Amino acid sequence: QAAVAFVDQLKSEDAVMVIEFDGNVNVLTEVTRERPKIFKAIGKADFGYGTSLYDAVDFSLRRRLNKIEGRKAIVLFTDGVDTTSRNAGFDSTLNLAEEADALVFPIYYNTLDWNRGGSAPTFPGLLNPIGTRPEDYELGRRYLTELADYTGGRVFKPEAVPGGLTAAFKGIAEELRRQYNIGYVPANV
Repeated sequence: QAAVAFVDQLKSEDAVMVIEFDGNVNVLTEVTRERPKIFKAIGKADFGYGTSLYDAVDFSLRRRLNKIEGRKAIVLFTDGVDTTSRNAGFDSTLNLAEEADALVFPIYYNTLDWNRGGSAPTFPGLLNPIGTRPEDYELGRRYLTELADYTGGRVFKPEAVPGGLTAAFKGIAEELRRQYNIGYVPANV
């Protein structure tokens, strides 16, 4: 519902692509402005086993967003813990993100306590395999922070603000409307 509300806040000329990742990376809809297609793809998004986060970031930047002209952003739902990537890594995706012309807005879910038997996060279905260590979660938080910092985005923590996920999406939509890029090229280069 919050993802649909986010799409509803976008301008009619804004296009959206929906990609899910678990042990694999799957495109649920290519870039489109057609809201019914976008909503259908959001409804199909599901959670499986494993998290190929690095592969998903690499795939999105290298094989999809690089073909799109104009302003680009990635909204990423995750706890930051990668468990199954085979083609990309922490450093390679940060380097790629730094060079890409896309903002990254991670929506961070702290699943560490849940995986230890604590209360469930506000986003049901987000699980990591047993055996994930606390230091993996720390690395995941660091990765998301650096990914946002390198690209000019910001990490959102839905459980930390009133309105949760809906407020996070509203904040991202607002930031996308208000951010501008300024470039400088020296005369004697």
